[in-house]
Amino acid sequence: MVGAFKDGFCLHDPSTGEPVSLNELRGRNQGLDDGLPEPDLRRVLGNKWGLMWRSSPIHYIRNYFGEKIAFYFAWVSTLMTSLWIPAILGLGVFIYGVCDRLAESEDRGLKHLIEIVKSSSDNHLTPAFAAIICLWGRINDSVYACAALHDAYSR
Repeated sequence: MVGAFKDGFCLHDPSTGEPVSLNELRGRNQGLDDGLPEPDLRRVLGNKWGLMWRSSPIHYIRNYFGEKIAFYFAWVSTLMTSLWIPAILGLGVFIYGVCDRLAESEDRGLKHLIEIVKSSSDNHLTPAFAAIICLWGRINDSVYACAALHDAYSR
């Protein structure tokens, strides 16, 4: 397939992280703002984005990708942060089910332990956990709506 590509489209802005020198990049992009230093948003996003202990740099995402993509990542960030509550509750319900099943049985064989783990999600706390998850979903929607309004107002 020689000659399959006749032209290319650069999806991202040029960055200092690329093997092309900055002088070559500035030579290509001559315009009205030649005297102003250009922030390298790709490098900033590469350094700040995707770290677990930091929130997403939504204002940089907005400047680079646009408003709609920034709102999507704001929603994902809010969702991932709020998923800690049901994850911890679900783990507690699961551990309660395992302890409850272990207390009921005297057989300690491997096959029996596997059956205990399989059936430990079906216990007395499961309906209450399901109701809590339904309420959590509604509360999470309200929290994100408030956060989205705050983000839209602050921009």
